[in-house]
Parts: sequence; structure tokens; C-alpha cells
Amino acid sequence: MLSGWTTLAERAARTRLLAVDGPEIAPWDELVSELRRELGQRGVTVHALDAREGMASWETIVASTSSTELADDPDFETLAEASLEDLFQRPVQAESKTDAVTVIFGPGAALSGHDELWYFDKPKRYAEAAVAAGAGRNLGQRDTPGNPTPGNPTTRRLFYIDWPILDRHRETIATRVSLWIDAQDADTPTALPAPTLAATAAALVRRPFRTRPVFNTTVWGGHWGQRQLGMAPTNRTAPWATN
Repeated sequence: MLSGWTTLAERAARTRLLAVDGPEIAPWDELVSELRRELGQRGVTVHALDAREGMASWETIVASTSSTELADDPDFETLAEASLEDLFQRPVQAESKTDAVTVIFGPGAALSGHDELWYFDKPKRYAEAAVAAGAGRNLGQRDTPGNPTPGNPTTRRLFYIDWPILDRHRETIATRVSLWIDAQDADTPTALPAPTLAATAAALVRRPFRTRPVFNTTVWGGHWGQRQLGMAPTNRTAPWATN
């Protein structure tokens, strides 16, 4: 296992064109600033390109991924069938000749030309909490010069649009990812090279394992978890949520 920005920077310094893909919730600002700091100490310049700059406008993304059947439903939406590439106007591309390490980062970075591909990930519960608090963003939602982020982020869109699209994208690029990075601790990220992760997963499926329990307060509830598992006994869920 690899740990810390210094280790990641040492690996990044070996390539000229690095793509770092991952979900919207990943701490992208920290990734760029820490790689710049670490590589700068080695006399290496980092040229950073945000992959999201190549996405279509937010209005176009909403129009192409929203259904008319459930347009007014506050909680449910038709599952998105689009690919992440469908949400792009044109993937960003790096300059062909440069002495810097170019880092293309953000959702869809793998769609741009690159020499090496990493995946910078964070559990979905962080995205749900951030969006529910109004602090996160939905996929494709971003500020543009003179135009703040339009609309409010919603868990409805997160569940039915963002995650299905991002999950399919991750599965599509998985065989090309050389390094999987856990970004839960932005100060000290940890990472596994692809062969190590594959070996770990192969060993894991041969034995019992326990997933992390999460109490969800959305409309499908969590009463079963309260009654059977004693989870969040004081939390209230919607009265019609009886699972």
C-alpha cells in the first residue's frame, strides 16, 4: 500500500501526462495543490487541466438526462442510460510538448489522452451528505466566469443520474487504471497499485466479509435497520418508509 502525497508525487514525476479520474466528491483542489507543492520541491512544474471544463453546459446535461415521466417527482427519477462521455462537449487535451508534468483531473479525465491513469475515489456516503447539506455538486454542475452554479444539488439526481453514470464509467476504464487512491483523508491519501487491488479483491470474495452499515434517512427509510440492527434509533424516517 502507498501512503501520503510524497509517495504519490514520486510516482507522478515518472510520467509526463497523468490523468486522474474519479467522482465529483473527490477532493480535487487538494490533489492539484499537493502535487504542485510536492513536485515543485523537486523542481518539477505541474500543469493542471480540469476535465470538467470539457463538459457540456449544465442546462444541456439536465435536458439530456432528465425524464419527462418523473419531472415533478421530488424523490424518484428514471435511471440515466447515458455514458459519461455523452455529457462532454469535447474532452480537454494537453499540449503535445511540455517539460511540465501535466495532470488532467476530475470526472472524465480518462477520456483525455494520457500516459498513465489513476482513480481518485471517495465513498458515496460523503457525496450524499455533502449534497444533502447543499455543499456538494451534482455531476456537471460547476461555476463559470460570471455565472455561479445554477440550481441546487439534489440527492435525487445523485442517486438516479450521477452514480449510475459514474459507476458505468469506472467499470469501463477499470482495466486501464494503474493506481486506485482512497481520498477519505485528503491530508494522507492511501493507494493500491492495480495488481494489488485485484489480488485483494480475489482473496476477499473467497471469505465472509462485512460491509459498512449506513443509515439512510431518505424516503425508502431505514426502519428495518432500526428494529433489527439498532441503527440510529432516534432518527426519524418518512412515515411511509417501512423497509
